[in-house]
Amino acid sequence: MLRNISIGIRIIVIIGVLAFTIVGLMVTVYFTAYSVKNSSIAGTEQVMLEGQQEKIKLGTQSMVWAINTLVIEIKDSMEEQSRGSGMILQSLEQINGITERVQTGAEKIKTESDQSINATVKLTDMNATMQQEITGIVAQVGRVSESAQAAHATVSQNNEGLSSLYGAITRFRMR
Repeated sequence: MLRNISIGIRIIVIIGVLAFTIVGLMVTVYFTAYSVKNSSIAGTEQVMLEGQQEKIKLGTQSMVWAINTLVIEIKDSMEEQSRGSGMILQSLEQINGITERVQTGAEKIKTESDQSINATVKLTDMNATMQQEITGIVAQVGRVSESAQAAHATVSQNNEGLSSLYGAITRFRMR
């Protein structure tokens, strides 16, 4: 069935699928960063003040699980790409760093839950750090977007070159 489709068309379709994958990955990273930024750390502080340590532990583990799931999804998406991987790898390293900090913070919350006033101050500091990191991720998403736009321009140039090459080849085709 694919033998009826020219190689040029197949290459264009493959390049289109790659561009679509890159755009999908950028949208996923953007919305993930946005949702993590808007998560309710203030609600977690209230729960800690009420002495519900188990709920804090569960919420923290859920956040760690969600971030780890996102890291796995991003790694799988990266295996399908051959261009632009440098910036995406850099973003993954930042997400792994954030995950490690969240795990460290979860352990601190668990061990210091009896001292709720001191823990509230530490949680507020952690909130500021996470917001700075998330702001950094959002900036990285912007850079990834610029890279994707540059890749799109290159694909367009390649498409034009392939079209002109195809036209030149068809002139010499033997019947």
